[in-house]
Amino acid sequence: MLKILFVPKIIIFLLYSNSAVADSSVAKAIDPSDMKSRIELRNEYRENQGGGYSNYLVPRFEYAFTKSFSVRLETPLITSAASSPTIRDTDAGYGDTRLEGRYRVIRSDNWSAVLGIGGIFKTADEETLGTGKDSMVVSLLGFGKLGGGFLGFPYIEHVTDVTGYSDRDPISYSVIKPMFMKILRNKKYLFVDPAFIVDHENSDRLGLNLELEYGKLFSKRLMAYIRPGAGVHGDKMHQVFDWNIETGFRYFFR
Repeated sequence: MLKILFVPKIIIFLLYSNSAVADSSVAKAIDPSDMKSRIELRNEYRENQGGGYSNYLVPRFEYAFTKSFSVRLETPLITSAASSPTIRDTDAGYGDTRLEGRYRVIRSDNWSAVLGIGGIFKTADEETLGTGKDSMVVSLLGFGKLGGGFLGFPYIEHVTDVTGYSDRDPISYSVIKPMFMKILRNKKYLFVDPAFIVDHENSDRLGLNLELEYGKLFSKRLMAYIRPGAGVHGDKMHQVFDWNIETGFRYFFR
């Protein structure tokens, strides 16, 4: 995995060179507890541990029935290349589909929380593009103002398989993300996303990915971003990548 000693320096530089009074329009657009119908498109290139790469082109559709309830659908298109000293094989096609209902369970002046319940379904075209399992996903996302233009996004998710092909590896892992955002000048922002992964199927092994998202709100409906990242801890854990780079946009319908 890549050494990431440069990451704290990047964070400090962006925070202090762009410090500004919090822009309420950015906070309003990014608030996950205020449900909005939206479309998102992201492309992530990921170098895997041990060689090979994966590329994910992921459209996400979210429909808000009310300001407190929405349904979200992700249908990834994946290109995956396994690499070894003797062979390099590439597969491309649809990956596993994710469908999730999201409900705002708490909202106060300073903090809110969103409960997500859904599933990841074995719709992949090729064995290498999916897990071969239907899995249940339960998540809880918080959102709150920390002061000084900082916003907090604590997140926890648990994924466990329910059914699927018996010859595929069982799935049971949790993801814990103490995420936070700093609103910068000119409707720009820096989002820090550390992801601690606990693999319950492998003696609760701990992994860590770290991603930084730098983006801008171009209007009340449109925002775009770039998100580099690196695997920090967790050798030979398939949830932990070597490094990645992601770009994308989000369009809100209100």
